[in-house]
Amino acid sequence: MHSLALVTADLLRRLGLNVDVQSMDWGTLLVRRASKAPIAQGGWNLFATLFPGLAILDPGVNAPLRANGGAAWFGWPDDPHLEQLRDAWLAAPDLATRKTLAAAVQREAFTTVPYIPLGEYSSMTALRRDLSDVDTGPALFLWGVRKAEVTGDGKFHPVEDPAGPHAAAQAGVRAAD
Repeated sequence: MHSLALVTADLLRRLGLNVDVQSMDWGTLLVRRASKAPIAQGGWNLFATLFPGLAILDPGVNAPLRANGGAAWFGWPDDPHLEQLRDAWLAAPDLATRKTLAAAVQREAFTTVPYIPLGEYSSMTALRRDLSDVDTGPALFLWGVRKAEVTGDGKFHPVEDPAGPHAAAQAGVRAAD
């Protein structure tokens, strides 16, 4: 995250803006970004953060795109027209209407600029071949992963736990009771 802040600061400086990078832990950022006070009183102008793709997939779930003033995401953009377009997108009766409204939402967002996406990234993960039941998605979820073994057919097959597939998790719950 710090490298994203440094790249952003470099770009802003090249655009001629004065920049004071404030490095802080996530807990401090959470408190500071909620402040609407001027910078001299602990407020802020900009912070860099990341969102998984599913969190900004469309106008219905994209929190930084919201422009409903005091109830909006940090920065509190206020654009009633953008909110009307979002509401219309949510109520759209079909995909064609949603596509048209999504384009209108994008045009309005480029006018209002409630946030500036700086790019995209993909996390690459390498796993051992002898693991099975690895759940892939927007994050790496490691629960339920099991070790597999090679059988005579040369393929990996899950190693069955004689106590059942969730025995370890259930034992942990019982131990906590």
